[in-house]
Amino acid sequence: MHHRITVQSSLGKGSCFSINLPLTRKHSHVGITDESRPALPTGGLKGKRILLLDDDDSVLASMSGLLARWGCEVIAARSDEQVMQRLADCNQNLDLLISDYRLADGVSDINVARNMLHRLDYRLGVLVITGDTDPERLREAEESGFPLLHKPVHPAKLRATLQYLLGKNVD
Repeated sequence: MHHRITVQSSLGKGSCFSINLPLTRKHSHVGITDESRPALPTGGLKGKRILLLDDDDSVLASMSGLLARWGCEVIAARSDEQVMQRLADCNQNLDLLISDYRLADGVSDINVARNMLHRLDYRLGVLVITGDTDPERLREAEESGFPLLHKPVHPAKLRATLQYLLGKNVD
């Protein structure tokens, strides 16, 4: 199809593949409007308050968008400092923390999650997402007791995991 494909890769962090596609004219989407677009099933996620922690802006944006389409209220943070600030600013309990395993400057989300849970006076589910394949890191993640999903995460798998975790935290 003669589209330009590029790749950016960082050793130990992952790769990003891009495909450049030509823009189309707005009238080529005749018949598809926000009103006619079917709503995504929320699967019991509507109104859930989710704290999303990732140091990658594109991941935060895409995951926030997906969760918002499922009806979640998303609070995004890029670092452990921002997590603690978001907690201080919250006037309502959170329902779940979704965090990337490896954050900037070698910070482990497991430590951030444990610190966060220690500060809260209510139960909060934690989901760890990673693209890391280092056996030692995977062992540490598994030993944390937090559920772990591997990137890339299929939306249906993510939704099912969130439903399970949120159902599990109901008193």
